[in-house]
Amino acid sequence: MMDSILFWNAVALEADRVSHSEPDKREQNGPTLSSRALAITHLAMYDAYAGVTGGAGFPRYLSPAPPPAGASARDAVAGAAYTTLIALYKTQKDFFDAQLSAFNTFMERSQTVLPFKPGMGLIPRRWTIRNTEKRFGRFGQKESNPN
Repeated sequence: MMDSILFWNAVALEADRVSHSEPDKREQNGPTLSSRALAITHLAMYDAYAGVTGGAGFPRYLSPAPPPAGASARDAVAGAAYTTLIALYKTQKDFFDAQLSAFNTFMERSQTVLPFKPGMGLIPRRWTIRNTEKRFGRFGQKESNPN
């Protein structure tokens, strides 16, 4: 069985590599933005996984509405990673679409039905890049209050 988190981790690392090596796709360059993008992606995957599996062993970072009926942890992780990566690396959407298609094809061959479709809302609406920047600042540091 394929591990959804490892699959999307590899996709995120490839997106980071492309962002550093192709001049027309530079979006998350340098160690600060690169590590920030990977952290946001992995936190979204964790939160999606924790939301579906639940339990005291998996506390959530955010507390959105419960996942849709029939959602699996594998699908929630895929939805969170796909949605987050598209928000962070807008120029690589075609690559992410191809990876999502490959992921779904593999799962169908495994005779698994995936309820995930892009935009299904498996990650909370509050989980946005803009809100993260407001909370932690553009480069991951808390903004100081001048008052």
